Amino acid sequence: MSISADERDELRELAQAAWGDRGAALLMAGLAEVDAKAMEERLALRIDLGRSELRTEIGELRGEMRGGFGELRGALRTEIGELRGEMRGGFGELRGEIGELKGEFGKLQGYVGMEIGAIRGEIGKQNKLFLFSIVACFTGVASIVFGALQIAT
Repeated sequence: MSISADERDELRELAQAAWGDRGAALLMAGLAEVDAKAMEERLALRIDLGRSELRTEIGELRGEMRGGFGELRGALRTEIGELRGEMRGGFGELRGEIGELKGEFGKLQGYVGMEIGAIRGEIGKQNKLFLFSIVACFTGVASIVFGALQIAT
């Protein structure tokens, strides 16, 4: 059991009163030496115990961390695998939709080409009719002019 500084001073005073300065000095020197040694031994034991407990805790933490990291790696690999699968499926669907769009554009090109061909045919017919009408008008006008010249002469 250790004593406080005040109790130590009180003990020195009592020893001086009972045995004098030399007796008090010898008593205090003996007590200080015993206390220091005991304290050193206790401190060394506590340090060793603390080190041991700390090593145990560190070892347990390492094990827990390794296990946690292993679980995390597994979960991440699973998630990444699922994401890859979803992406591949999504890209497959996207490719299918692009293929459908290409087909629709192909149909639209065919339809537009057919309609443009029909419009060209109609324009060609109208051009022939217009040309025929112009020729007929000029023929009629030429006939009228020729008839008028025949009458005037």
